[in-house]
Amino acid sequence: MYRFIAATLLIVCILSGCSQYRAENSVAQNPTVGETSTSLSDSTSAEKSSDPDALSETEIAQLFCDAMTKINHLATEDPSDNLKHIFDDVEILDGVATVNQIPYIETSLPYDGLVDYYGSIFTGDALDWVLSTKYTNINGMVYCSSVGGMSGIGFTFVSIENLQENTYQGTYLTGSSEEEQHTTFSIRETDAGYRISSIDYHPDILD
Repeated sequence: MYRFIAATLLIVCILSGCSQYRAENSVAQNPTVGETSTSLSDSTSAEKSSDPDALSETEIAQLFCDAMTKINHLATEDPSDNLKHIFDDVEILDGVATVNQIPYIETSLPYDGLVDYYGSIFTGDALDWVLSTKYTNINGMVYCSSVGGMSGIGFTFVSIENLQENTYQGTYLTGSSEEEQHTTFSIRETDAGYRISSIDYHPDILD
């Protein structure tokens, strides 16, 4: 077990109202953490065995911050606005479908586009959960929930601790609180690079 406190990676990520969503920049840009490697680009694909030593501390921290940012965008943004921030040309249409007693609004976005976007960070169970939080697949198209988000959330990255093999604990602060919060997540290698395969950070509004 080891712990690295990335002093140079200390960041404040304001997670609502950001302009970091553009599809052509699908990996969220964090100016303090820096760019991820090319292994964190493209879409998700078949999983491989993990080799956490292949990722640098900076890349693991970047992946964690990107995941937290995308999850909080889902929690804080209106689902249709979130899509518009990600995809410039998406249209919200008139069709409405009810799934599990929740109304979903038709969009012009093919579902594969949404999978590719979130698949740049997540895979496996984590990707399935993220996709299901505010969206659903109907006949290959994205339908978005009509339920809005909550008020904005911010977090300050503190550190990452390797718990075992490919499982880590991210430590961060929320808002103005000085009490540390913790999230456990796992990383797995796919054909497209390293992705988060599980994460226990689930804001209540997304569950």
